[in-house]
Amino acid sequence: MNRNIYILAATSFVIVALATPFQLFSVPLAPIAAIVLGAGAGWWMISNSTEQGGLNGLKAGAVVGAGALLGSIVGLAVLALFVGNIPEVQTYVQNSEPNPEARIPTEWIAPLGALAGVVVGFVVGLFDLVLSAIAGFVAGALNHSTHPTHA
Repeated sequence: MNRNIYILAATSFVIVALATPFQLFSVPLAPIAAIVLGAGAGWWMISNSTEQGGLNGLKAGAVVGAGALLGSIVGLAVLALFVGNIPEVQTYVQNSEPNPEARIPTEWIAPLGALAGVVVGFVVGLFDLVLSAIAGFVAGALNHSTHPTHA
C-alpha cells in the first residue's frame, strides 16, 4: 500500500461520515462515494504495480472501504446523539412507553441513541466496505488487463 491509498481512505472516512445521514432520506451518497473511491484506489494501486491486478485492487478497495465503514459509524452515531438531545424527541421516547415505571430516564436517551447509531452505522458501513472492495477489485482487474506491460 502506498500513501495515496491511505489518503483516499481518509477522504472516504470524511465523505461517508458527512453523507451517511442522507441515506435516511433515500439519497445514496455514501455508497456512491465508497464505490468511486474504492475504484479509484484499485485503479491507482495497479497503475503503480506490476503484479496481481485484481488482488491488489481488492486490497486497496478494502482499505478505502474500512475508511467508509468508520465514517458510517461516526456519521450515524453523531446524528443519533444530536437527535437524542432534542427535548421533543426525549419526550416522544418517554411517552412511547405506556407503563410509567418502564420509561427510559431522560439522561439515557442521547447515549442510547448514539449506541444505536454505532450499531446501525456498522451494518450500513459493512455494505459500503463490500461495495468499495468490489469496485477496487474490478478497477484493478480492468486496469491490469489494459496494461500489457504488467503481465
